[in-house]
Amino acid sequence: MKKNRETIHWRRDFSRLGIAAAGTLVLGAAALAATALQPPRLPWGLPTIAVGNNPVVDVVDQATHTIYVANGVDNTVSVMDGSKCNSTKTTGCTPIATLTVGPNPLFMAFDPTTSTLYVTITGGAENTIAVVNASTCNAKKTSGCGQTPAVTVATRWRHCGRIS
Repeated sequence: MKKNRETIHWRRDFSRLGIAAAGTLVLGAAALAATALQPPRLPWGLPTIAVGNNPVVDVVDQATHTIYVANGVDNTVSVMDGSKCNSTKTTGCTPIATLTVGPNPLFMAFDPTTSTLYVTITGGAENTIAVVNASTCNAKKTSGCGQTPAVTVATRWRHCGRIS
């Protein structure tokens, strides 16, 4: 008995499926080209703030939502309002004031009980700390941001209970 064999024939011209696949690829390439012209805005993109040269350290006063950033090269501290510049609000991401503290501020500490900002000064006289009254220079009140900080010079240090 002779078996009936079915023969499958392929045509060399494009089928409907091939045309649809080629069209999808062309549209995808066009969409990528359009994206390259205008990069998408990332939802996790963070705002940036232009402060002074060589920002080295920052501290935050949580009571007034004030951010202080020491700028090592400019001899300044930038003062910013954290309530207007954060992950949900970016319209106020600019310094609202600048404090001139002395040469090469390197570290800062904030005492919330006395509203005092302490800034170590590494240039100029040794063992110098600029003491700033932060109750008059913060995000809510900037009238004292032009103040000349009180400067404390420590000439003797205690080391392991001994004065050197």
